Amino acid sequence: MKPLSGQQIDLLEKVIEKRAPALQPLIARLRMQPYPAVVLSDSEVQSLSQVVIDEFCEEGLNADDEPNEYGVRLDCLAGSLLLREGEVAEVPFSSVGRK
Repeated sequence: MKPLSGQQIDLLEKVIEKRAPALQPLIARLRMQPYPAVVLSDSEVQSLSQVVIDEFCEEGLNADDEPNEYGVRLDCLAGSLLLREGEVAEVPFSSVGRK
């Protein structure tokens, strides 16, 4: 299990501030212990992930539906949030815009 990096937590905080300020207390917990699988419940992880996915869909894609630089960072963040020990993360938006 890998911790979130400081940069990932900073990015998550910016997205949460913008889209779901009520989730800010979860960021504080991650700053103290950057292991989502340890300090967050499954429902808390899902809530944070959904906000990141929404941001990805609205701001993280180029006109050709390929991820831009910001989208790549959001994709990595969502994968890190969703990854649980012993599991392979399935990032729900990894195929957005692809047929």
